Amino acid sequence: MRRSLLVVPMILLSACALQEAPAPTLPPPLTLAAPPPIILEGNCDNNQNLADWLQFSTYYVGEFTGLVTLTATKDPSEMYDDVVMMSRIQDVVGRTPAPDCAEAAHRILMRAIEQAITDFQAIANREKAGLGNIVAETLGQFDQVALVQDELTQRLETQLAESTTGEDAGE
Repeated sequence: MRRSLLVVPMILLSACALQEAPAPTLPPPLTLAAPPPIILEGNCDNNQNLADWLQFSTYYVGEFTGLVTLTATKDPSEMYDDVVMMSRIQDVVGRTPAPDCAEAAHRILMRAIEQAITDFQAIANREKAGLGNIVAETLGQFDQVALVQDELTQRLETQLAESTTGEDAGE
């Protein structure tokens, strides 16, 4: 009988220990500002307009690419800061004026960034289960932008060479 009395409390304690811990409190949903409107201004015949867009877009495509590939490896609970950084990059790129010859590439760039942010935000908020093809799609669109950037870099180099030749001839 004594042994029975000792066994009963042990069974009760064991049952209490096996109960699940309370569910962790999820962070508040990640909310971001709307993407900025695209700014299209400037002429590609103006070397400074073209150089500025090429510099900003090339740098931020690289930054966003790294962020997308790194964030894709993380658990949804760890994505919050990365998605906020993606949104900041979107804001900077959106505020960068695109000259006339870069309009199509700039629109592709902004759409790719916006779609990636939308998908990562949904995952961080646990509204979507997986990434699907978003990383491959984003990088594919960035490849399209890179082709245009290469063409525009050649154009800029030609324009700069012509302006230098013209200055030399005028001396």
